[in-house]
Amino acid sequence: MKKRMSLLLCLLLALTLLPVGANAAKVVWSSQNLTVNGRPVECEKYNIDGSNYFKLRDIAYLLSGTACQFEVGYDTGTRTVTITSGLPYTPTGEELIVGMDKSSTAQPSTQSIVINGVVHSEISAYNLANNNFFKLRDLGDVLGFTVDYDKPSNTAIILSVSPAPATAPEPSPEPAPEPTPEPAPEPTPEPTPEPAPEPAPEPASRVLTSREIFEKCAPAVFFIETFDVSGEAYATGSGFFIDACGIAVTNHHVLKNAVSATATLMDGSVCPIAGVLYFDREKDFAVIKVDGEGFEALEAGDASTLSGGDVCYAIGSPKGLQNTISDGIISNPSRTDLDRELIQTTAPISSGSSGGALLNEFGEAVGVTTSSLVSGQNLNFAIPINGIVDREKIQAYKEGGALRTLPQYAEDNAYLEYETLPEIFVNEYYNTTGYLELDNGDTVYGTARGDGMDAYYVYCNAPGHIEAFLLTDAGTKYARDLTVTANKYLLNEYVISDYTAYVDGYEGQYLSCAVPEPGVYVLSVFSYALYETEAVNADYVLYYVFVPGETAVPNTTGDMGGAPRSRQQQAFDALKAWLQVNFNDTIDTPDQINKAYFEEKTFDDGASREVGLILGNENQPGVETIALYYGYQYPDGSRDYSFLFLYPEGQSFYASYVYCAAGAPPETDSFRGTTHILAPAYSGSGNLAFEEVDGVSVDSIDRAVMTHYAKLNFSSSLEFTHRLFRESVQPGGAYGISDFGFDPAALDVPEL
Repeated sequence: MKKRMSLLLCLLLALTLLPVGANAAKVVWSSQNLTVNGRPVECEKYNIDGSNYFKLRDIAYLLSGTACQFEVGYDTGTRTVTITSGLPYTPTGEELIVGMDKSSTAQPSTQSIVINGVVHSEISAYNLANNNFFKLRDLGDVLGFTVDYDKPSNTAIILSVSPAPATAPEPSPEPAPEPTPEPAPEPTPEPTPEPAPEPAPEPASRVLTSREIFEKCAPAVFFIETFDVSGEAYATGSGFFIDACGIAVTNHHVLKNAVSATATLMDGSVCPIAGVLYFDREKDFAVIKVDGEGFEALEAGDASTLSGGDVCYAIGSPKGLQNTISDGIISNPSRTDLDRELIQTTAPISSGSSGGALLNEFGEAVGVTTSSLVSGQNLNFAIPINGIVDREKIQAYKEGGALRTLPQYAEDNAYLEYETLPEIFVNEYYNTTGYLELDNGDTVYGTARGDGMDAYYVYCNAPGHIEAFLLTDAGTKYARDLTVTANKYLLNEYVISDYTAYVDGYEGQYLSCAVPEPGVYVLSVFSYALYETEAVNADYVLYYVFVPGETAVPNTTGDMGGAPRSRQQQAFDALKAWLQVNFNDTIDTPDQINKAYFEEKTFDDGASREVGLILGNENQPGVETIALYYGYQYPDGSRDYSFLFLYPEGQSFYASYVYCAAGAPPETDSFRGTTHILAPAYSGSGNLAFEEVDGVSVDSIDRAVMTHYAKLNFSSSLEFTHRLFRESVQPGGAYGISDFGFDPAALDVPEL
């Protein structure tokens, strides 16, 4: 099926490409490799009319700190790119990110290029998606770095030597002393045996492959599970040994509030965690003792030697998937603007990886993986290993020092408990049941009215997440109109609930809110403007639960400060996430994201059908889209297929249709067509404005029949996706094709 789908997508490309001028530049993704001062690096690069072009800020980032470093600036008023040699480069956080292919956006740069105050109009530059790309040799000629090329490996080579330290002048030679008379020679002593030669020094550390990194380091990394006072599982994380006797490192927050904990090793054996040697709450690390001896241990490296662009690896247990390795580069070796010094890396760090090892390319632990920013892309952080491994304290423990037990550790680090909640002014609220404080697991009954809001206050004594389930019997119209919000007390940042149809037949709202830090949080229940014009009161039941430890759970809507997402965006994200997890085929077209989900069926009459989804569109690189694919192979050999594209925003849905007559060669289509569909106006019954494009030999085709088949395909693909939402993507019916503006009742097609 892959071969067939590749052919279909190539045909689709022929349908939609616009004519290109004869003088337009030929732009393709470049396969050329790049090394900088002997180190291979990955970056975005394109071949334009036979020459390779690299992003200016990537090169500035890679050369920062060397003799040929330079700063990049941009004057929006004069549209001028400025390059100043000798200055360290200031990163923007988007360097060395290899995204989707932007070749279709390439345009000759119209911006002025000024290097060290001189305009360089002779330098060729292209703008791709708002980034300037240059030839390496052009930059090297004016900035002093050397550019070479190794043909067998197809590698561009940049050499830039760091400044050598200044050396003191050679001292003037002292005058030779007057010669003194030679003394009479002593008798020659017996020869003594030559001492044994010194052993040759150990070879310097060598760069390891990713497989060697895993084989060497993974056995030293383990999975941590913690338990509360009742023995219930509380939280999970990772850790790694730094001494064979069981001394290990993890994050402080992994063991927070734990009364007991276990370490599960790579071979499956489970060892109790005996206690904590020392810790630092602010830097978020703890050095612990795991019961046992003879463990594999990691060597501690020097985080201060890291540079931007260095290759690195992370090993941990994301989402409980034990001993998972991921790779990336060092984005910033010393990120100091996040309340503490951190290493920023592109190596993925998911929930459960906290406390794992960040490794350099020699297999040395240079950091403790600790967090990521879920609202960003490839923004992950680790604590530098420097200052964590204190050999004196470890030796003192080995010589009889004491441990903090985990209950003592939890008591040492308990968050300040409120005897009573701080005074909160609620005069602006008209609560159904008055001022209410909820405990974990409480259920409360209330009535939402158009003229007021019910507010409930909860205290979360650790990071985690809040869940709230609101049920009502007021009917779908009013269940959709109810809203539950969550925000930290005295902050206007909030998360909004989603409408949900529960499996037991009730309707209401579901809210999931990440709790990044302990404190008082407010749950509010209210109605929209509907209740201000209709005398409707909606009775509801609200159930609240706080789950500690899982800080990476996504919010329902918004991000505690960001604008709420539209339902269309949420529906698109839900379908995309489901597709990425459940795809069962891959489209072998390099310009696509290459993930698909298909169903195949053969009918009694010999016809066959393929239906499914494709993430991405080769004709729209950089644009998020999901293609609904629907195709039939008929018993007489004719065939047809269609693509209809869903977007996270906007109403215009692009669609295309191809019909191949019986006996037509696979590469020949007898009828091609395309259209745009406005979702709110779409009806499968007959308002599809379908146009022929690039038609070939259409004399024998009944155009009405073909148009009917096109409508059948479009409506069927929408219906398939609507059913997929209801049955698989969001069981219970949270989202559907209606969230894209289509009316599910209008998806039927009448018989001929």
